[in-house]
Amino acid sequence: EINKKIIKKTITKINFEGRFQYLNKGKNKKKLKKDEKIMLDGAHAETDAKNLVNYLKSIMVTKYGIWAMMKNKEPDIFIKQFKDTFKKIITVSIENEQGSMSAKELSFIALKNKFNKIRHKVLTKPRNIKELKHEIFKMRQKMYSQNNFKADSFDLKNDKGGLIDIEFLVQFFVLMYSNKHENLFLNIGNLALIKALENYQLIKSDESMLLTKAYLLYRQEIHKLALNNQTNSSVDSELMENLPHKVHQCFLFYLS
Repeated sequence: EINKKIIKKTITKINFEGRFQYLNKGKNKKKLKKDEKIMLDGAHAETDAKNLVNYLKSIMVTKYGIWAMMKNKEPDIFIKQFKDTFKKIITVSIENEQGSMSAKELSFIALKNKFNKIRHKVLTKPRNIKELKHEIFKMRQKMYSQNNFKADSFDLKNDKGGLIDIEFLVQFFVLMYSNKHENLFLNIGNLALIKALENYQLIKSDESMLLTKAYLLYRQEIHKLALNNQTNSSVDSELMENLPHKVHQCFLFYLS
């Protein structure tokens, strides 16, 4: 029979890898403020999540979560248990694990379950379409005036019909219609959002094709310039033919 004192003394020194514990040493610990703590937990089942939530609720401080998970652990069911627990959740993938969920996949699940409430609240706020159009168009006009336009070149980012026109147009639809189509506030990138706008019949099929073609071409050319150590985003205007004009006309159609 083992003496109870020895058991009590030994248990306090045991760490169960991947289970609840505070980070009490190391480089990350040194970066924390006096009243901050990092807690690690390997919970992955629904019951584990409920137990962790009950503990977190007893800690009366603002909490942020960093979430990584394997695909076979039912992340959708798991994360639902943490509703109203974290101010914000940051998603990451597990390195060198083929079965790991990607950060984007987890972000989709978190947003679907109404996490990152500030973003959700801002994007789904009802808006006046005329006021929103005016606000975005005015902001873009100011940017045009600050750009040094050159007749023989095209700035892939800043000129009329460039990348920023596309991004502003997409954001107009996101801000205007996320309260009706919640998939629009997911952080899925401009190309996926353009396709979503077409699927929701907010833009026409030929407009979707135009914006997609231009966005891909602009990003491709910007990448080429970066590989050649070019610090600007300008190319020969003839290279783009009339594509920027078409993009800008699409921008004006919805926002002017």
